[in-house]
Amino acid sequence: MPTAAHVLSHLGDLARGTTLRQFGLSRRMLSSAVRDGTITRVRNGVFATHPLPPTFSPLPRTEAR
Repeated sequence: MPTAAHVLSHLGDLARGTTLRQFGLSRRMLSSAVRDGTITRVRNGVFATHPLPPTFSPLPRTEAR
């Protein structure tokens, strides 16, 4: 089974949890990868590899419109 970091890398280093679950990753697997530092939880339901893509702007949801 692919790792969370491998799937994120394949998807461009940033993805929603629902997308990662389509690749067979469970919520538990994602939480474990965040805990061990393999991936980063950018905000609820959004994950990234290290380092974050340079084009990513972590604006609060209310300012991202």
